[in-house]
Amino acid sequence: MFMMGGFLGPLLYLVLFGQAFNLSALLPNSIGNEYITNSLLGAPNYFSYFAIGMVAFSSVSIAIFSGVNALFDRTLGIMKRTIGTPADKSSIFAGYLLFQTILTLIPAFVVLVISYGLNYIPGLSGLTISDSLGILNLSEIFVAIVLLSLSFTSLFLAFGFISKDNNTYFGLTAVLQLPVLLTSNAMYPQSTMPPWLQSIVSVNPVTMAVNVIRENMFGSMLYPYDPAIYTAELAIWSLALILLALFIVRRSFYSES
Repeated sequence: MFMMGGFLGPLLYLVLFGQAFNLSALLPNSIGNEYITNSLLGAPNYFSYFAIGMVAFSSVSIAIFSGVNALFDRTLGIMKRTIGTPADKSSIFAGYLLFQTILTLIPAFVVLVISYGLNYIPGLSGLTISDSLGILNLSEIFVAIVLLSLSFTSLFLAFGFISKDNNTYFGLTAVLQLPVLLTSNAMYPQSTMPPWLQSIVSVNPVTMAVNVIRENMFGSMLYPYDPAIYTAELAIWSLALILLALFIVRRSFYSES
């Protein structure tokens, strides 16, 4: 249920907002189209630009609910019995993290397939990708999505382990979901934002993952950094959040035992 709820949000954004917001119609001449292409950093149209943002955000939406299972296990007493076993506490957290991360990957690739499939429905825009897309490009895209999923899954798993009740956890997820999206370049080009917001967008892990995917999909000529740089930054975010989550969860385990 939570997976479906987290998946439907990005899908509705994709089908409704992505189709309705047609920048090319605002500037129909060739100069306008060239300006739009430059603003979208090589993406052939706004829908393609936006669709990649929703691919990343679908993973984040599911990751935000990743702590629900841990929260329920703790509420029902399952967690207390689990940490009473001889299993290492870090391995218990790793099991939760691995399972939830796999769940977050599924909607990302479903959104990607749906975005491309819209090309075959009359009257709708679909994702347009570069003809040069190869195995290496797909590998970098996969790594970026995995790292993004690990980052947010570990963070919200930790929240699930330490939340005292359902209201606290769901209140937190409701507050954080939209700010995570709106402080990234998933929906709008970073160059159109005020300088203070651009600074925040630059360090958002969603932005880093989206940049990796877009560079591999549309080309990297208009980006300041190579996809490998964004991937490395994303890996640092992922490692830092996993270590932070592990620290929080281990303290939670000791308080339970």
